[in-house]
Amino acid sequence: MLFVVAACGNLSVFIAMFRTRRRRSRVNLFIMHLCVADLIVTFVVMPLEITWQLTVAWLAGDTACRVLMFFRAFGFYLSSFILVTISLDRYFAILRPMSFYDASRRSKVMLLFAWLGSAIASVPQVGTTSRNNYVFY
Repeated sequence: MLFVVAACGNLSVFIAMFRTRRRRSRVNLFIMHLCVADLIVTFVVMPLEITWQLTVAWLAGDTACRVLMFFRAFGFYLSSFILVTISLDRYFAILRPMSFYDASRRSKVMLLFAWLGSAIASVPQVGTTSRNNYVFY
């Protein structure tokens, strides 16, 4: 049930944001990226968790395990890092309310670091995960 609600909600937000590309503000940009991160969690992590709970066996092989474990960590890191960038953007909006020109560039740089940081933080999942020690906590 949570999968259906998350999928419908995030897809509707993503479509609404995609249709109003012309009126793109910093807040809309952050919401669009957060929506993408949530869609990764919805379509990768949730089915992975559901399948694991139903089968308690990994049948897809080592490569699939490594790739899915990367995206499992990546989705959670990305959601968290984008929430941090939204908080930092709001902080700078209060600290320097008149710096409109720097805000757009700063928000894009922060989003770039959120994506790169998430990918870098997820890389250890690729090297340490194997079919024999596939464990969920």
